[in-house]
Amino acid sequence: MSQKVRITVSLPPDVHQELSKRAEREGRSTSNLAAFLLTHAIRDKEPSSPMNNQNSDRLEKDG
Repeated sequence: MSQKVRITVSLPPDVHQELSKRAEREGRSTSNLAAFLLTHAIRDKEPSSPMNNQNSDRLEKDG
């Protein structure tokens, strides 16, 4: 498995609240859900990105 990099992101309170609610519904941590959503947003935007060649299951709920 590849090394993970930790970053800090500031969110508006309403976005954080919705992220937290969704994470709870999906049984994920907010951090894991944020990483999952960012990864998929990048993949959808950049079809030729090297990230598209990686296994999409790498971001499991256990994160």
